[in-house]
Amino acid sequence: MSERELQDGGVGEPGAEAGALMPWAMVPSTPAMGVAQADGHPKHDVESRVMVRVSRREILTKRNPVHYEVLVGDVALRQQIGSSIAMIDQLRYLIKFCAENSNVTLRVVPIRTGWHPGTAGPFVLYEFSDAPPYVHFEHYSSSAFVTDSNDVDAYRKALDMIGEYALNQSKSIDLIAQTIVEEHQNDEPEILA
Repeated sequence: MSERELQDGGVGEPGAEAGALMPWAMVPSTPAMGVAQADGHPKHDVESRVMVRVSRREILTKRNPVHYEVLVGDVALRQQIGSSIAMIDQLRYLIKFCAENSNVTLRVVPIRTGWHPGTAGPFVLYEFSDAPPYVHFEHYSSSAFVTDSNDVDAYRKALDMIGEYALNQSKSIDLIAQTIVEEHQNDEPEILA
């Protein structure tokens, strides 16, 4: 199975940045809990939501892991959820996760790209060797699966189009490291150490 994920959304559109969060499979549990708690969900609901979303990481780190390609909007690197320390830890975690998992490809779509299919919202394309592919949308209060082959093909093409704008992984990692310094340059020096 391979998983291609777009975590981008509404660059430049007010209120549409909810889709521009870090990919859940690459979010440590503590920041994920913070996001869900900030949304006002009950504690038991927060824990189950986070467990489901973060458990996606297991398919990336197990023996014979799946290939995982993430196209993430530049805005996700700068959208501070939680403290500066939490954000810096999250960005460092992305760099480390990619370095330790050769099956993971993380590519950043620069904010100045302009319109592309990812501005419509986040989605995941799942492809299997022994089953039909499908697309999954996960939004604020619900999710949906798309199985129609024509629609799946359209999303595959959308990912290819967005990929044309995305930086390669090496430049993406450099941009993440640069973002840590730029976005947090006024923080306490020991935070950046």
